[in-house]
Amino acid sequence: FRPDAAGGGLLHSEEGQLSWGGTVAPVSRTLRVRPRPDGTAAIEFADGRPFHDLDLRTGRWTAVHPCAADRYEGTFTAVGPDTWHLEWRVGGPAKDQLLCSVYRRLG
Repeated sequence: FRPDAAGGGLLHSEEGQLSWGGTVAPVSRTLRVRPRPDGTAAIEFADGRPFHDLDLRTGRWTAVHPCAADRYEGTFTAVGPDTWHLEWRVGGPAKDQLLCSVYRRLG
């Protein structure tokens, strides 16, 4: 995370490789994290569109994001102070997949 000078809050940047159908390609995205006074946060796409809420006060959170006719259901699990897991279950007429990620703090 780094400060979001343009809109307050924090920027969450991801970079990695996507393997799909035998092809490997570099991928990246940036999300805006807008903390709230109660310890939760609003997550937005880089262009400011709403993505989902996030509440890790208990260490686990499930968020739902509709994307056209598809439905994304994400389960966030804090494993420790420097690691968290995310599973997106995606279903609908265009998609049927499970995306699993492990996030670790650099440093």
